Amino acid sequence: MENLFIVGNGFDLQHGLATKFSDFKTYIKSRYCNGDNSIAPISTKMLPDGVVVASKETLSKLIYSLVEEIAELNDDGKWKDFEKYLGTINWDNYLSEVCLTVEQCLKLDDNNPFLGASKNKENAEQLFEALGSFPMLIAEWVKGAESNSHPRPIPDYSSLFSNTDCAFVTFNYTFTLEDVYGVPKNRICHIHGDCCFEDIIVGHDEESKPEDCDLEFKYPGVFNICDRLFEKLKKSGQEILWKNARFLRCAIKGCKNVYICGHSLGQSDDYFFEFLRDNVPSNIRIVVFDFEGDSKEKVSKLKNCFGFKNVVSAPLPGSCSV
Repeated sequence: MENLFIVGNGFDLQHGLATKFSDFKTYIKSRYCNGDNSIAPISTKMLPDGVVVASKETLSKLIYSLVEEIAELNDDGKWKDFEKYLGTINWDNYLSEVCLTVEQCLKLDDNNPFLGASKNKENAEQLFEALGSFPMLIAEWVKGAESNSHPRPIPDYSSLFSNTDCAFVTFNYTFTLEDVYGVPKNRICHIHGDCCFEDIIVGHDEESKPEDCDLEFKYPGVFNICDRLFEKLKKSGQEILWKNARFLRCAIKGCKNVYICGHSLGQSDDYFFEFLRDNVPSNIRIVVFDFEGDSKEKVSKLKNCFGFKNVVSAPLPGSCSV
């Protein structure tokens, strides 16, 4: 393909979709927390097909508490920060609310500390299983954001996308490219899935869990829960690339121009730009569309971290006419 477009959340925001991180936070708080943000034991159930899903109410309270914790670590309030900090969570904040410590287990009235450990194990397992429902919660929110918006095509993008010799890799879960611009589905790779099939991918790329997150000795019965949660919330870049290998090979074959449209270049997506670095010429032309004054930082990262030589910034398409 001659042109490759890399599309991020800024593209949807420019088209009026309420897909900011703060919008997600507002959604789960207003729809499920009902003024009660306390962390409670998560409740789960098994569907007829054997899949375990979490109660959206209890899962939402947990997610909201994680959002608040991550917000304290970074005040940007962007998805890239949320994904990054998913790998730094100290789960003691949750377990301390729902699990018994060694001392508390020993003080149980029935004089059987193993009952406390058994309950701890149950709560830890429900937490682990529940986080598998996290993508479904995001998908539900994205569907609502799409149905409540009425985006219109921006002429500058329409002109850019009119070249049939182009491919799109979108990190969004939405169908803005298909619905607003009529881009054929076979030219689009939803690299992190889409809200229709609820198979979306969200996660961190940290190599090791926080050093102070070994809690199995504090809460009997939790059995390496921090290691398991760390892996549960980790994004496997190599697996994602493997699943989309056929599309990506075609997309970069003969590629002359790469356009970055509203992608934050967040750390958790470095795997994709490392793939580009290893598979296209280092002097390929990369155009970074400026979104809210962030192009200088992105150009610097593409040059200094990934070794691309021909990187330029450009005004956001439609920025003068939106």
